[in-house]
This record gives sequence, C-alpha cells and structure tokens, in this order.
Amino acid sequence: MERLFCALLLLLCTGAVCEVPCPKGAFRPGKGQSCQQCRVCDRTLVYKQKCTETSDARCRCAEGYSCGKNCEACECPVGQQRTITGCQKCTPKTFNNRTTGECRPWSTCPGDRIREPGTEKRDVVCWSGSEIPTTQPSTSLAVFSTTVSEWGNDLILVTSAFIIIIALCLAFMVLCYFFLRYWLRKKFPKPSHGQLAQEVDDCSYRYPEEEEGGSCEALSSLKGGLLERYYTQDV
Repeated sequence: MERLFCALLLLLCTGAVCEVPCPKGAFRPGKGQSCQQCRVCDRTLVYKQKCTETSDARCRCAEGYSCGKNCEACECPVGQQRTITGCQKCTPKTFNNRTTGECRPWSTCPGDRIREPGTEKRDVVCWSGSEIPTTQPSTSLAVFSTTVSEWGNDLILVTSAFIIIIALCLAFMVLCYFFLRYWLRKKFPKPSHGQLAQEVDDCSYRYPEEEEGGSCEALSSLKGGLLERYYTQDV
C-alpha cells in the first residue's frame, strides 16, 4: 500500500502538479525544466518585453543607439561614444575606432613628427625614429602655392578696383564736359543768321567812321568770317 501511494505521488509530481513556482526575477522555460534568471535591461538597454513565469525578458536599445549582436549591448558608429542621452561624436583631438567604449585622446608624437593627422575615427600616426619625413617639402610647396594663389587673388582684386576707379573718373569727366557745354550755350546763346546780318547792316547806316571810331568798318570786315564760323560750328 505504501509503495502504491509513493508511485502515485511520483506520477503527480512528474505531471507538474508538484512544480514549485520560480522565485521573483526567474522564469521556467518549460515543464520539468529548472528556473532561469531573467535578463535585466539597464543602462542603454530598455525593455521590449517584460520577463514572465515562462519567458525571458527582451531588450532593445534606447533611442539614439543601435543594437549589436543579439542586442546584448548597444553600439554607436565609429567615431562616437555612448552617453546617457545617446551616441555622441568624439570631441576635437579625441577618437574612438570601435563601436563600443569611450573616445580617447590622440597620441603625442615626439618632436611633433606627425605622419598622418588624427580624426575622430583613428589615432595620430607618428614617424618612427628611423624614418625620414618625406612630406615636409610637399607641405612647404603646398604652403608656398597657397601663398602665391592668395597673392594673385589680391592682385586681381586691386587691378579690378583700379580699372573701375579709372572708368568712373572718365565717366565723370565726360559728364562735366557735356554739362559745361550745355551751360555755356544757355548762358551765351548763338545769334541767328538773320540777327547777325541785321547788326552788320545797321552798322552800315550809322555815322561816318570818324565819329564811330571805325567800329562799323571792323564789324563789316568780320561779317563774312563770323558767318562762316557760325555755319561751320553748326555743321
């Protein structure tokens, strides 16, 4: 009788009737299996699904991060580092060549013998003691070329400004000439052909030359020349 009772009790236990519930923070993936610790989503990981009695928790990366393999850790692109608010670009003179970790300062080259400058994605590359820098002449030539180019640009600007000033001066002189010409014509208008001829004829009927002092004779002698000059200017 006792054996029959033990067999029945064993049968009931194997049928999950006697399974003890898992403690808090653990789950049982299946019947007859042992309890397992629930996954914890912290730091840059947030819960996508909470842990239950039969399933583990599922995590995802917080906003601003990208998931790595199986989303076990959140990653940032190369050249950035993880922060509380998300991925942040490395500050100047620092780099991070991994998708995890923090940005590190650039290396210091002895004697400032830099072979390749650093970026936010890689460190500075220095010249070794046995190597002779070959980029220095090229650097000097580049600096010289840049200086010559800047000097040429300044010369072009100065020349252009000088040409513009000369053009403005010439335009001003032409305007002054036409204005002065207009003012003289308005101030001293030309006598008409009839008016000039009338003045000469009137002089012919005046008093004798002795009383007039020879002015009429002089005016008569200039009649042809004045008329000729007048018509010449009109043409």
